[in-house]
Amino acid sequence: MLVYKKMEKHKPLWTSYFIAKSLNLELKFSKNNTFSSLNTNSRLTKPNSLFIAIKGEKFDGHDFITQAIANGASGILCSQDYMNIHQTSIQAQLFPAQNTLMAFRLLAKTWRKQFSIPIIAIGGSVGKTTTKELVASMLHGKYKNILKTQGSQNGFIGIPMTLVELNSSHEIAVIEIGIDEIGAMKNHLETVAPTHGLITTIGPEHIERLLNIKKRNFQSWWPDCS
Repeated sequence: MLVYKKMEKHKPLWTSYFIAKSLNLELKFSKNNTFSSLNTNSRLTKPNSLFIAIKGEKFDGHDFITQAIANGASGILCSQDYMNIHQTSIQAQLFPAQNTLMAFRLLAKTWRKQFSIPIIAIGGSVGKTTTKELVASMLHGKYKNILKTQGSQNGFIGIPMTLVELNSSHEIAVIEIGIDEIGAMKNHLETVAPTHGLITTIGPEHIERLLNIKKRNFQSWWPDCS
């Protein structure tokens, strides 16, 4: 039975100081901004938001920082190299990181710790998204405001993107977790810190990186194994 005390007094905010402290940055700001949201897509950037510039295999988020600022971003999580070059010309607060994806996941992990609600992790080889939707639907019978993973965004970017959406109105969260390489489950669980978990099934999926079904079994149930 899921019984947790709902948060009433504490309302976490995405402030400049909170972000700097979470990332262990020693920065001096003329203003402690409060960011409305966090986003990795410059096209979806909202006014007064924090844009996360992530470098991927096909695109580099740093190429879209100007667009993000034009759309209203007032803060940028960027590489140290980018900050060194652009810190005097960019009209937004800059938060440097050696690896912006890792920094984003650290922000999500720190943010999640601000909430003492039940968080259910859904994992498995198949049926994760369907199960997540079913669990969330059943929980609506008791909880009015549920945070859940959108679609099947269950990886290294999707999981933190869901967690940073947590706010004081949420009563419970259902987070989908997917793995496709050794060590991924351990990293995801450390970020999500679920209070409850559900495994759908374990089968031969992503074996090209997980080596074999036995290794996938271990990674799903005992994430500390190598």
